[in-house]
Amino acid sequence: MRIPRLCSTALTALALALPVAAGAQAMIEASGITSQVSTTARPDWTQGNESAPAARFVRGAGIADGSWFRAMGIESGGFSSIGRPAAGAPGTRLAPPPPRPVRPKSNAPGRVAGLVYESGSKRPLAGVMVGLVSTEPQWATERLEARTDSAGYYEFPRVDPGAWLLGIPGDHLSTRWVAPRAGRPVTVAKHDSVAAAPFQLRRTACLAGHAGWSDGYVLYDATLTVAPYDSSQFSTSATMNGLGDFKMCGAPEDSVMVWMHLRDGRSLGHATRLSNAVDRTLAFTPDPLEKMEGCLLRIQPVLNDGTLVPRAQVTIVGRRFEQGARAALVFVREQVTDADGIAEFKVPFGIYEVLSINPREGQTGRVSRMIVDKNQDGAQPLRVEVRGATTAYERARMRADLLNRAETYLYVWQQ
Repeated sequence: MRIPRLCSTALTALALALPVAAGAQAMIEASGITSQVSTTARPDWTQGNESAPAARFVRGAGIADGSWFRAMGIESGGFSSIGRPAAGAPGTRLAPPPPRPVRPKSNAPGRVAGLVYESGSKRPLAGVMVGLVSTEPQWATERLEARTDSAGYYEFPRVDPGAWLLGIPGDHLSTRWVAPRAGRPVTVAKHDSVAAAPFQLRRTACLAGHAGWSDGYVLYDATLTVAPYDSSQFSTSATMNGLGDFKMCGAPEDSVMVWMHLRDGRSLGHATRLSNAVDRTLAFTPDPLEKMEGCLLRIQPVLNDGTLVPRAQVTIVGRRFEQGARAALVFVREQVTDADGIAEFKVPFGIYEVLSINPREGQTGRVSRMIVDKNQDGAQPLRVEVRGATTAYERARMRADLLNRAETYLYVWQQ
């Protein structure tokens, strides 16, 4: 099959058509830090409101204390409940669930103990609160708390047999330390003594800087994300002020990427290594979209008989590695084809994936790797053949997987 030349002399389109059968597996590249995205609500990728601040990658949204307890819906301090109630119809009030019975006290309790120390130096940390929350669905939630002594040792001497979750709540932790993102499941048997794996806490660091458009105009209200290398740590986000200045503290010392998210679908990133001893400074000077290094990309979904597909949904995700002074880039855009079956995008140079969906008849098509690295005037639209039959759920899953890959690119950044 001849591949049309589009925006690049090196344009390569592989897997122009992706047959999708019922129950097709999600196609997402494995990565070490994909689970980061599960701690927040689904980002808004529609770009429907260009006047709203970009907030797609605000990690810890609604997690005031940045802890795994908040991420699970367990209120800070008291750990009052696990899970969130289902949403009801607008204007309605949900009836509270029936109370669960209290688990009978065991006459053969177990014991859970462990250590908390500083990552790297292995210095024991005193006074750190550790929480233990029961996860038995048939019983009311139980919460236990313990603090470390001068040797970094904590102990829960009487723990009823069953399933528990062990963690460090961020709202009780000094701001000098980063709370672990995820709790650890613990199963306790009768008269059992459980030695939990040590918690290794990292120090926090600060980052400051300025961002402004390359043509001198003020850039404001853009969201920034500091992404850690260690997948067990939270990322940290902030929004720059009206002058383009920003300062954020609380990021883990091992953070490796700082991303700035623009409203036009671009996320620009610089590799860095934060330090507790020295505050890092960073500057972003992005080109406006009209002056951006890139070109016009036209996508034309077609059926297997060549029929154009108007009002098809097209999602594109691109990435580019950092090179010298040129920032790394992740680009995401969604658009619906016009009456002629064409969707146009102004895209930065990079490597792209494309997903086309015909929502009326369920066909899908995909370009798995497309290199756009040089402008070419008068290029013909890239025809993406859509075929197969999928359910609405399968199409939503394919789209979500592609968008999750875009988020993954913000964390896993290596050649």
